[in-house]
Amino acid sequence: MITLQQKFDMFIILRYLNIHKKFTFSPQNIQIYLHNYECGEMIYMKKYFVFLMTIIMLCGCTHNKQYDKDFQVGFIITTEKKKDSDIVYLDNDLNEIYRQNEKLPTLGDSMNIPMIKDGKMTLVPNGLYLDNNEQKVTSLDFKTGKLETYDVPKFNILNAIIKNDYIYTLNNSNGIEYLTLSDKKGHIIKEITDKDYIMTEILDYNDKILVFKSINNEEHIKSYICVYDLNLHLIKEINISDYGYSQSKAIIHNHKLYFVNSSDNNHSIGILDLDNEQLEKIELDMIPNEIAIFKNKLYVSSGIHSQPGNKICIIQLDDIKMKIVEVNTFIDKMISNQDGIYTMYSEDGKIDIRKYDLDSCKELNKATFQYDSNTPYYASMLFSNQ
Repeated sequence: MITLQQKFDMFIILRYLNIHKKFTFSPQNIQIYLHNYECGEMIYMKKYFVFLMTIIMLCGCTHNKQYDKDFQVGFIITTEKKKDSDIVYLDNDLNEIYRQNEKLPTLGDSMNIPMIKDGKMTLVPNGLYLDNNEQKVTSLDFKTGKLETYDVPKFNILNAIIKNDYIYTLNNSNGIEYLTLSDKKGHIIKEITDKDYIMTEILDYNDKILVFKSINNEEHIKSYICVYDLNLHLIKEINISDYGYSQSKAIIHNHKLYFVNSSDNNHSIGILDLDNEQLEKIELDMIPNEIAIFKNKLYVSSGIHSQPGNKICIIQLDDIKMKIVEVNTFIDKMISNQDGIYTMYSEDGKIDIRKYDLDSCKELNKATFQYDSNTPYYASMLFSNQ
């Protein structure tokens, strides 16, 4: 005699099989299965059902990974051909633990160091190819994994910072450079234009906005760090022309601004003390590309953006002692945190991520990830969960 619980169990199984085209509900078919159940043949169906549900649950668990705020590092895969970008998060062993898709083109800045402050990273989706008109600035919250988007009515936004309730952007349009202050509702509050100089980098320090600008023509080469208040009133211009032009890859650490000089024969790291405005320079025997800092060590990778190198220079900041280490990969991007130095190199549909020891730069781990290079996609940014 079939109990009520057995009938319920059988209905659940048959309902599942019906959904997946393995059983068709009809009075005749149900009668057959009732008979089979009493004959013991339903045991096979139960085993089949349990097996099938186990496979589905395992697949579901793999597909529906949850965001983990304790990720170690991450990188971005994006394209200028369509609105499609992936933010990929890795654990301490460089295993992928979560991937989120954002319908945004050219997400992330491949030319500058990630702008991360208070657990949030500012990202600019520049726009589609030959359009560059996305007119957005985004903020990725490391606590939640949510990407918040703000409308900024500016064409070809190249760099941005978010400070309090305001957004500061650099953009170029028709040969004119723009430094713009807007609120998070998309209203422009103030704008500064420049027809002569190129603005390459923007950062914030306390209640000041720092902007790099330079000019290089037949008459002269000039470079400045412009210091503004939060309302974009110019406080002063600090002349860094002796450090070359078109400086980039700037980072602030312990009240000092470090920036890369890689123009012509000026291969050095510039240092500006933000409290007393004193300038100094660390000369290098290689072309600097990426920089990263952890505690009292400055890490500099070799090469230029289009031709990455495979060397890392470790500089002790207290006595400027240097050690150059050659690694087994080219370096496009480099970051640091308390667990190590991380590098990224991408080519021909593969992204190479490596982790190195902070003291010796000995390789500790590596991982390779695939992407579609025919679209073409590319890896725009490597970032750390600070």
